[in-house]
Amino acid sequence: EDVFNSACLQNPISVTDSLRDIGTIDLLKIDVEGFEIGILKEMKELGILPRIIVGEWHFENAKQGVMSCLSKTHKLVFQNKSKNPWDTFIARANV
Repeated sequence: EDVFNSACLQNPISVTDSLRDIGTIDLLKIDVEGFEIGILKEMKELGILPRIIVGEWHFENAKQGVMSCLSKTHKLVFQNKSKNPWDTFIARANV
């Protein structure tokens, strides 16, 4: 879990150059092994959060980070069916 605590504070994968000129994203499937929070924060700063996001959360701190990043703009549903310390989430933009 320490690795994922560190991942919450860093973003080694930048989306800025790839997404700078995109206006709207309808659907994003994201699975970047714990770095979702950094990417979502960067997209939020760019003002291009997708309408629907499907992804994974890794450990409770990452789940909390996704909630922190998206709770004001999206309705969140977290799955927690497995015994693993990760599972999926779906976020739909508030309309």
